[in-house]
Amino acid sequence: MSIINEWVAGQAASVAALTHDGSSAGVRSYEFGGMTDLDVSTLFALVAGEQFDFDKHELMPLEDDTEAEIYPLPERFVHLMAQLSDADLARASSAWAQTEELDCEPAQVSAVIQQLREFARTLQAGETLFLTVQ
Repeated sequence: MSIINEWVAGQAASVAALTHDGSSAGVRSYEFGGMTDLDVSTLFALVAGEQFDFDKHELMPLEDDTEAEIYPLPERFVHLMAQLSDADLARASSAWAQTEELDCEPAQVSAVIQQLREFARTLQAGETLFLTVQ
């Protein structure tokens, strides 16, 4: 079975409803696949220009009883993503694609990073960005 992921922008209660019963009211989401929370933690380190460190970059799941794991993205990561220029996005895509875990072409991850940047730039008051892994 392959991994299904989503970037989800919304309030925590709305995101929980999405993963519990599929209700998408109050959230914006972008579905992609094949990535783990560790892959996204690695992206966090790359856009921060830092060596990966579990203490600094690891995503921590919400305690929830759904089939999906829900990871709120750290504010620092969201801020860095919102500030990402097109040139930085291209560099991040290239570096992330070359990681041992992904080992793919930059074009295969570029859209995932672009959508995350778009969500980061358009968050409303009280909203958070989440990664879901099913």
